[in-house]
Parts: sequence; C-alpha cells; structure tokens
Amino acid sequence: MNRSHIRKIVASASLSALALTLSFNSVAHPAIEEADATAKTQSLATQSDAAQKQFKLNYDLAREVGILGQFLLTQKNANPSYNPKNDLHVRGNIALIKKLMNDGGDINHNSYGSLMIGEEAYSTAFSAMFQVSRLLESTELFDFMMERGADIKSQDVGGRSPMDHAVKAVIDAQDQSRSDLRLSLKMMKRLLDRGLSLSDAEETIKIQAGTRMTDIIHNLASAEEFWRAGLIDYATYYRLHYSTPSATHAARTATTITMDLLHDNGAKVLDFSVVLPLKPFAYTVQPGDTLDTLAERFAPIMGARDTADSRTAIIAQNTGKLPVFTGQTLHIPVAVGQEIHTKPAQDFVFISDKDTTTSFEKIAKSVGREYVRPDAETAIIAADLARINGMDVNAAIPRDRPIIVPYLYDSHTHLAPVVPGPTAGNKPVDLIVVERPAGDTGDHHTDTFRTATGTAFAINPEVDFTRFHAVEESIMFYPGGETSNILRALFNNAAAPLMDSVVFTHSMGMTRSEKLGDQKRVHHTTDTLLYRTTDTVIKRLDASKPIVFQAAGNDWYSGGGRYMQGYSTTHSPRAVIVGSSGMYKTKESKDQPVHVISTYSSFGGDICAKQPNRRGEQLSGTSFSTPETAALYRQMASWYGDQLNFEEIMAAAMMTASRDVRDFENVGSFQSLFGSPAEVTLQSAPAEFVTNGGGLPHHERCGPGILDVPAWHDAIQKMLALKAEKGLSAAPITHTAMAEPARITVGHAKKPEYVYQVRVPEDMTLGKLTFKFPHPLGTHGDIAVRTPAGFDLWMPKSFSEIVSTFAFAYEDVKAGDVFTIRTTQPLAPGAGIILRGQATGNSIAALRDALQAAGTLPKPLKTIAGGKESDFMYPVDLQRPQPIAPTPIYPSRFER
Repeated sequence: MNRSHIRKIVASASLSALALTLSFNSVAHPAIEEADATAKTQSLATQSDAAQKQFKLNYDLAREVGILGQFLLTQKNANPSYNPKNDLHVRGNIALIKKLMNDGGDINHNSYGSLMIGEEAYSTAFSAMFQVSRLLESTELFDFMMERGADIKSQDVGGRSPMDHAVKAVIDAQDQSRSDLRLSLKMMKRLLDRGLSLSDAEETIKIQAGTRMTDIIHNLASAEEFWRAGLIDYATYYRLHYSTPSATHAARTATTITMDLLHDNGAKVLDFSVVLPLKPFAYTVQPGDTLDTLAERFAPIMGARDTADSRTAIIAQNTGKLPVFTGQTLHIPVAVGQEIHTKPAQDFVFISDKDTTTSFEKIAKSVGREYVRPDAETAIIAADLARINGMDVNAAIPRDRPIIVPYLYDSHTHLAPVVPGPTAGNKPVDLIVVERPAGDTGDHHTDTFRTATGTAFAINPEVDFTRFHAVEESIMFYPGGETSNILRALFNNAAAPLMDSVVFTHSMGMTRSEKLGDQKRVHHTTDTLLYRTTDTVIKRLDASKPIVFQAAGNDWYSGGGRYMQGYSTTHSPRAVIVGSSGMYKTKESKDQPVHVISTYSSFGGDICAKQPNRRGEQLSGTSFSTPETAALYRQMASWYGDQLNFEEIMAAAMMTASRDVRDFENVGSFQSLFGSPAEVTLQSAPAEFVTNGGGLPHHERCGPGILDVPAWHDAIQKMLALKAEKGLSAAPITHTAMAEPARITVGHAKKPEYVYQVRVPEDMTLGKLTFKFPHPLGTHGDIAVRTPAGFDLWMPKSFSEIVSTFAFAYEDVKAGDVFTIRTTQPLAPGAGIILRGQATGNSIAALRDALQAAGTLPKPLKTIAGGKESDFMYPVDLQRPQPIAPTPIYPSRFER
C-alpha cells in the first residue's frame, strides 16, 4: 500500500467522530475552506516565483500532515489494535513531511482552519501535530518540528494555543493507555521546558478550570505518570493517593464536620447562608433611622401584623444592641416564604454610561414574578420596594445605591412536615453540597444548596442548618487533583468514626453521547488508566463506605442513550444515583400538568425525586432532585441513624417509592437547535416497571420509582418495630465473585452470544451490586444479567466499564446459586460481580416480606404499569434492536 493509496482510503472513507480525543467546540466550515482555496488561486497568479514556491511548500506540508492524521484516525477507528509503528507505508509519509520541512515548508503557516483530521479543524501543521502524534504513537514528528522553529505561542482555530492542544491531549489520554499518556506528557513537558505554563492553555481552562498541575490529573494511575515525568513531586503524588497525614488524622479523630475541619484541610468552603430559610438579613443603620422607622419599613419582610409587632421582633432579634445608632448592624427577622437580597441598583437593571440613576418601576419589572408576591402588579412591587428601602416611590435611585428586595422563597413548599416517630433521636449528621467551580453555571451551586436546606426545612422546621456545608470542588475525578485533602481522607479512611454521619451530594457529571461513548470504549482494556483507577478506588470505597448522592445526568433526550454516570465515587456501596420527575403539560394532558419522569433524566437512576421549586418555577435538572434526596436521607439518619444503618434507611425508601408516574414517549431522532422538544408536544403514558427477584420494581431511569416521603417514614417505623420484635440487624457483607466462561450460544439473529456464570459464595439478601465488564481491545458489547430468581436486565452502559446499581436489590440468594451474564462480545479476564448485601435473617428482608404481605411492595417478576400488574416480564433479547434513545439531529450542546 503506497502513499497515493493512503490518500484514496482517506478520501473514500466514511469517517466516524474522533475516537481518541475530546472534541473542542469547533466544527469544519466548508465555506471557509472554499474561500481559502479561492484566495490561494488568486494570490498565486500575482506572486513571484519564489513566493509561489513557498506557498506550495506550505500548502503541501499542511496537506501531508492532514493526510497522515486522517489515515491513522481511519485505521484506528476500524481496528483499535492497529499499530502504526508496524506499518511501513506510514514511514513514507513521515519521510515526506520531514523533507517538506527541510525544503523550507513553514510549520507555522496559517491555513485558517482548513487542515482537517476527523472533526477537528487546525490552522497550522504544528497545531495538528499533538493529535497526529497520539495517533502515530510517537513524538518523532513533534520533536522534529520543535527543533525547526515551531511557534509555541501561536493561536489556532477558536483561539487555541499549542499549550491548549497539549493539555487537552494529556486530559484525553487519561481515559486511555499508559503509553498514550506518557507520550502526551512528553509533548506538554517540552512546552513547559520552553517557558510556557498551564495558564497559557486559556481555552482549555475555560472547560477544565484550574491552572495547577494537579487540576489536570484525573485518576491515580495518571498521577504516577505525572510523578515519573517530573511534573509533580513525591509528596504530591502521595497526597493524591492517600491525602496528607494531618487531614487523615483529622478525619480519624473528628466526631463531626465543622467549618474549621474542612477549611484547615484544603476544602474551599462557601457561605450561602443568605439562602437559608428564615435567615435574618443584616441591615446597616443609616442616619435618621430609628427603631420605629425600621419597624414600619420592615414590617412586610417580617410578616408582622403591625408596626408594634415588627418592633418587638427586631428587639428580640437584637438583644443588647439597642438603642440603634448610625453604622450599627442589625439583624432583621424574615418571615417564612421570603428570601432577602441586597445589591446595587445597577445589578437589577441596565444603566447606560450616560445615565446615573434608575427607578423603582424599572427594578420592579426586572424582579417580576420572583418577587415575594408573584402576582403583584409592577406598581405595587415598586411601592413595596420604596417603603422597604425608605425612599419615595418616584425617587431617582443612584446606580450604586444598595436596594433591598424580598424574593419569593418556596424551596420548602413541595413537601409537608413529618412528625418524627416515638424513638426518633437527634444524631448529628452533616450534609456537604459539593460542586465544581461554577464557571458558566451561574447560580447552580447556590440553587443546589438552597434545595438541600429548603427540603430539610420542609420536613423538619427545627432543622439545624449548621449541619449543612457548601464546598467548591469536584469529586467527579476522585482521587484526582481537584479533590481536597479532607474529602480525600474521608473517602479513603475506613477508620473514620464519622463516616456514617456525613452525607455528600454532588450534581456535576460528564455529559456524553452514546455515539461518542461507544467510539471511545473500543479503545478501553483492563490496562486503561481509567479502568485501573476505578478498580483500585472501589476497594477503598468498599472499606470507607462514603454516603454519596449523585445526579443521574440530563442526557436521555440529548443522545445519552443507555449510558449512566460511572466515575469512581458512584461505586461506593452507599452511593445513590438520583433521577428526576416533575409536573409537566403533555400533549394529551393539554393545559393540565401531570406527573411525568423528566425527559432529560438519564439512564441508571437508582431512584427519582420530584423536582422542587425556586421562586415560583419548577427547577429543571437532576442537579436539584439529588440534593433534595440527600437532605431527606440526612434528616432520616438524624432521627433514626442511631438505630438503623444506611442500608436499612434506604431500603425503606426504595421499597415504598411511588409508581404513580407517567413516562414520555421515545421519539427517536428529532431536529433541534436549542435542546429537547417542549414537553407539551410529547405524548406520555403510565411508566412501566418490572419487579426484580425480590419484588423491588425497576425502571431504567428511575429505579423503583419516585421518592414518597410519608411512605418512607412509615416504613422506617415498621423496620424499627420488626428489629425490636425479632432482634434483627443488617450488617453489610461483601464478596467479589469472578465470571467464569460457560459457553457460546446463538441468538435469534444467528449471531453469537458469550455466556458467563458467577457463583454466589454465601446465602445472602442482595443489596447494591457492582459489575465489572472489561472487554478486549477493539470491542464493546451489550450485556444482560439474569439473577438466580430469573430477573433479566439489559444492563446500562458505563464509560468506565464498571456499573453499580440497586436494580437487583433485596433478592434472596443461596450459596452456589448462579448469575448468568450474556454478552454480544467476549469479556476480558477480571470480569465479575461485587456482591453486596446482608446475611440471611436480616431486617431488610423482614421489611420486604412485611410490605409484600401488606400489598405495598409487589411480588417478584411482574410487569406493572398504571396500576395494572401482569405475570409477563419481557426477556432480554440482546439481538433485538433497542429503541434509539431520543437524539437531536443537530446537537444543541458541546459533548464532553
């Protein structure tokens, strides 16, 4: 196969999306390429012979780099085991590229994005070389260019610099092989040695956030390569593995979470106290203010009946601070249903440079329906604001004048108070709301914290808000560089006595399309850095058992398909993936909202929660159903955590989840420039559930259904009674059982299926299970798992090749029973199941039996929809094409 033949392959191939790299938000523009070609033709006619020769050299160099990159990409997509080092034809392309450079070809010549490799556009031969080098599995050409004047400060399409390309290569390689990462680190290190820094990767920083070397380390196996490359020292490498000695000691000796414990051990703690229910707001006394004038002004905020009542409330809130004086800070009580914010007038409305003032009418219009009285007219809102701010309603307001605005607070209205049972205690349980630095997400972290505290206040108006903490970091890449020392110590510390008393909620995740996920997974093996790290971390998580509530993601109607969140912390035995439902107007319901599983809620949810509100609007996204669920668990654990463990409390929640919910139709592909279709354009029908071998219902996106707080609390009371009556417990047990090849069979489509068996080592009631499904290089298959009782599940997909789920929970199995795994592609050595649960005669099985006897929990192996139950359970046919998950033809978001 000669070089011209390579060109023909590249030209005729139907190229798939880039399989090895993370796509920047850039696309090919044929119009630009055509204009560039026209400009070349016109310029050649007027240039000198020397200029024409130089132009042709530059053009040929860029073209040959593109040909080589495109060919390598095509080969690797077709055959992931393809090794370019064994392809002698590729040597001819390398030699030609070197010759063109030696002849004077300019590696920095700007072709304005016309150099294409897959879906990536580049402007120079050098900018493309980071991707080409990874495909080539060699830095030979990169080194050659660096020695011949590569411009390391140039800018490419979208403002990307060489350091952007280098950092991106390093980040992408961490999902792949050790050799790929070593090669990518070598290229980045050469740029660093030439005087660049991570801060020069400005475009990548916008996505990844962080300019420290540890910010781009995403897993343990990668950390070792950074250390060996001399990019971090051993102390940092050790810290990434185990945390610091001081943080580890603090985690082992602390009995509760405090602000100092978090802050002193590396966590960035944020103050969102302004959004707490009933949070008094601070007011600085102005000249002329008196207790009576303040009482009159702020009576509406305090919900007081008259000035006398508000005067009394201010005195009670500010004991020892009266009489008032100018400059003094007073705390003004706030009534339920209000959230007070103070900010300069210019933050409410646009004020041009020519203007210096605004009006209460304009501010009232900007506040609109978020005002504490959402149905009030603009004039009434303006009058209220004028009174509260001690000004005339027609006053001209200076741009920097602080304006007090009472917003509607309704983050507690979606639930009713719960009366704790007779044995309820008051165990200190802390909730940590963990979010990555906000970037372009705006108020996301504030809203998740507001949702958590509002939910807690809804069911327990006496809740202790000092137990709620907001920490700005990510656990998505734990134990990567973004995780603080204290969280790292807690996640890796089986000896920490407070692990049962700390709850994490995390609403960040990876957005990934099924198409892109499938393309990248064919390059994964048991030696892939991501798989190795996840496999290692699971052992630590099984020991420390952190309680983590993780958002399922918002990708079902955006091409997410069967993918679920699968990064490290989701595999804790006490991690719960939370989906979403809400009230929506559908095509058949017309103007009447009905309860439906949200269109966006992704596959793999262990349970769903109904969306809470924010200032008169239903929130959207599993980001908010997740802190809601975490806050509810935190309160149940505070009341009953001295008597029940996590497994018992969550079993009560799952066994009583509501199935009174509808599901949207799957419309397959749809055209969209701006996201999913409006719910009112979609049909809905009663959601279908299949009960597993223990009777627990299962829906692919909502597990057993929608969290039902009163039923959950009642089930906890039943659990407590059963334990007291029968002396039962639910101590967790864990076994790792390897998959044994059994046979090859043929499905109805006459295609082979590979059958594996996993034997149960001990009698037990199943809990959350973890499935390890590594494949050989170049393959990824569909997988079905059948339990000993006969529950058959088409498994969701995970980018890490590891799936953890409660879908099989509460089935009783005996030693010697067999799980059957069927796959469309063979599994690699190391495949198996981490079996978790409780020994026989446990409290969870007792609750299951009691709820089934009462008719609350269905019997095993049933199909249920809309209150109708049948004995027919659809068997999994791996060779029957599954419906394509709703996918926009024109994706409205950047895949990453």
